Amino acid sequence: MTDISRENVSCPDENHDTPTPALSESETASASTSEFSRNKQRKRKYLTSWENKWPWLVYDQDADVARCQMCVKAEELKLFKAEKRHDDAFISRGFSQWTKGPDRFAAHERATCHHEAVSNVAVLEDGHSVTAKLNAQIAEGQAAAREALTIIFTSLHYLACQNIAVRGHRHDDGNFAELLKLRSEDKPSLRQWLAKRNNWTSDIIQNEILEMLAHDVQRQIVSDIEKSPYIGLIADSTTDSDGLEQLSISIRYLHAETLVIHEAFLGMYNSSSSTADALTNAIKDVLLRLGIPFSKLCGHSFDGASNMSGRLYGVQAQIKAMQPKSMFVHCVNHSLDLALQETASDIAVVRNSLAIVRDCANIFRESAKRKQKLKQIADDISVSTETESGQSTFLLSLCPTRWCVRSRAITRMLKCWKAILLAMEELVSESGRGDMKSKIDGLRKQMSKANTYCGVLLRQGLFGPCEDLATALQSEKTTATGALHAAGVLLNHLERIRHEDEFDHLYNQSELDAAVLLMRPVLPRRLS
Repeated sequence: MTDISRENVSCPDENHDTPTPALSESETASASTSEFSRNKQRKRKYLTSWENKWPWLVYDQDADVARCQMCVKAEELKLFKAEKRHDDAFISRGFSQWTKGPDRFAAHERATCHHEAVSNVAVLEDGHSVTAKLNAQIAEGQAAAREALTIIFTSLHYLACQNIAVRGHRHDDGNFAELLKLRSEDKPSLRQWLAKRNNWTSDIIQNEILEMLAHDVQRQIVSDIEKSPYIGLIADSTTDSDGLEQLSISIRYLHAETLVIHEAFLGMYNSSSSTADALTNAIKDVLLRLGIPFSKLCGHSFDGASNMSGRLYGVQAQIKAMQPKSMFVHCVNHSLDLALQETASDIAVVRNSLAIVRDCANIFRESAKRKQKLKQIADDISVSTETESGQSTFLLSLCPTRWCVRSRAITRMLKCWKAILLAMEELVSESGRGDMKSKIDGLRKQMSKANTYCGVLLRQGLFGPCEDLATALQSEKTTATGALHAAGVLLNHLERIRHEDEFDHLYNQSELDAAVLLMRPVLPRRLS
């Protein structure tokens, strides 16, 4: 095809250097108006002034036609789509109907093929193809989506690590939604992403992301366990709020590089029932799926339930059959708890004092009015109700299952004993429900007796050191040798307080405190 760019097309005007034949005076006047025509009989001619309004026009003097420079170039470079219909009058055939020139020029400029030619030629001249432009745009969108998704992941990771609730009552509220709104103030791309309909923040996707984070942590733990030559198994089962059996599994292992003992929680798992066979199968399934071999198992520890610690058919017996090298150890903390529970149930003074502490704590904790009255009286008699860190030390309820963690509740009640008595006296004198007043009055009469105070003080001296032992046994750094040493220390302490000197000291302390609290004196001890 003939090259008809502006450099190669003859366009005779006063600035053109191409030599022209001599013209007559009339022809010279005609040429000064820049009107051209091969047929001297035709009066309709091409006007170069059109090029000012439509700069894409080029005039072929030899053929006496006008063409679109951009469309011709796009056609030569095959930049048009095959299914597109082109305007041949401005490409190959050329346009010569000068009377309709302005209308056709405007129509062609509005045509889709002309816009496509201009765009494609411009992109080509810039050195970038259309595909590269589209790929760049897609890559930009992917980068923005990746950045927004990273913020979503890190926000959920922060809430999970801090043990903060994620969702509220609706999908668009809660800590997660508010945290994303706060972070979007510094990230305009995140704000645009959250405005989309599918922004990866639904409840299902939140749970999926949390599950992915949990699996990643679990894989890191299993990676460390695989390097350990020995492992120990700790398992316990309980029912959740829906009544479903939940089995918790933890692994103790030795770090291969630092030789430090670690205890890792693997997760909560559902078992079909609470039988020994079902729990054993659940443990086997978890270890198999995580790739933890039974050959490394050197010890397993459960509580004293028959389905877990049964000598013949319990979980420990079945694991012993699969791995004879593994040794079963009854949970030492559970053993301590059972011993304290048995002691408290056999000794009347300890049993009664625990009941009084429990009922007294429940009375004041159930009512904000009674709790405020106790605080006011404690402030009036200069009894501090706060720790050094500023936290409230009001009465605590007794732990319903663990007997070895009740020492703090006893300590707080002994500290506020006088304030509790004064508050109960005012509550009994006030108008209110008869059954509650009777209960408060009964507790007040019991707490007014010196032998009740002595029983609570005795219980504190007996169970306080046991709580220290329980805390030591719960440490993941505890070894078998360390547990035996801590238990020996507790036994020595209990043997020491059984002597007359220690008991006299405790008895005299209770007498002095009873005198300060204006309680009735303790009855004389019976000597054999």
